[in-house]
Amino acid sequence: MGKTNSQIESIAYYAVRGIAGILRRLPVNAALAFGRGVGWFMFYVDRRHKELAYANVTKALGHEKSPREIRAIVKKLYKNIGMN
Repeated sequence: MGKTNSQIESIAYYAVRGIAGILRRLPVNAALAFGRGVGWFMFYVDRRHKELAYANVTKALGHEKSPREIRAIVKKLYKNIGMN
């Protein structure tokens, strides 16, 4: 029998709590670097949300920013989210 959503959510919750506990013990710069790394990783694996971010940034800034600039904005957005 497979795991239920609540079991998976519980495992994810405790994993995040454990990682947060470790990060609290790191110097701020190291924790921020880790967060940027997580954001960079998510930029490449989170297709659904990345497409939504592209659509939103393009809708807001598409007339004044090139596709390359929009990509850079979305990538920076992911890194900033990772640091939070």
